[in-house]
Amino acid sequence: GTIVYTQSCDDQIPDRWALSSSVLDMQVDWPGTAADMPSIPNLTVIWDPNHPAEVTSQCCPGHRWCPSSQSCLRNTINCPGIVPQ
Repeated sequence: GTIVYTQSCDDQIPDRWALSSSVLDMQVDWPGTAADMPSIPNLTVIWDPNHPAEVTSQCCPGHRWCPSSQSCLRNTINCPGIVPQ
């Protein structure tokens, strides 16, 4: 499966998430956080971002994805746990 996180660039609009699987021929999209994923009849989702799902993210301009915080942060902010060099 593939999980796509799209950060909203407007504080008034929630972030978007999408889960898709070509094997199951399905896709579900939802606003909010990963925890807001709607239930899918006859499907149990066990989310392990490292395997087998591929997690991709799209951040707003001027932001980058930080795996350590699992979020988009401004380019001027160091990712948590990473010491600048």
